[in-house]
Amino acid sequence: MYCTECGEKLEGRFCMNCGTPIQLADRLRVLMANKYFAIGAIGMIALIIGIVILAASGFGSTPESTAKAFYAAMVKGDFHRYVKTIDPEFRSSLGEESGLWEMQTRLMLEAARNEWKQGYYSIQVLYSIRKGDTAEVVVLISSTVDSGGEVTLNLVKRGTKWYIDPNWW
Repeated sequence: MYCTECGEKLEGRFCMNCGTPIQLADRLRVLMANKYFAIGAIGMIALIIGIVILAASGFGSTPESTAKAFYAAMVKGDFHRYVKTIDPEFRSSLGEESGLWEMQTRLMLEAARNEWKQGYYSIQVLYSIRKGDTAEVVVLISSTVDSGGEVTLNLVKRGTKWYIDPNWW
């Protein structure tokens, strides 16, 4: 809201530049605008905090979404995304062998990425079975260069997130 006399931005009951009193209707508009701005700002802050909390808690992690993320990382040869899908307890149990596991995993991902580049592959979750904190996800892998097939992934739930369980391989 701006002063009708001098054009300065209005705050309060009088124009700070020329002293013109602000009419009641204009004051109410300024107050309402400030009120809606404050409510909007508080709402945005609450929304951002909610999203951060949900993301940190693993909200939305399902066996199916983990299986899809696992294969997406393989297709791209993305080691870091791949590792995020693997059971952290398995990774921590590797101890001194973790360097060897990382090297073998990187080589496997590079080979998988090169193979997947050869043809169009699609991943389709056929079904999943949950048993408490474990799950089996059956995935159909289709390809333009070979017949593909079904693969069963075993998963384990840690906290609120699902992970691929390499102990079943």
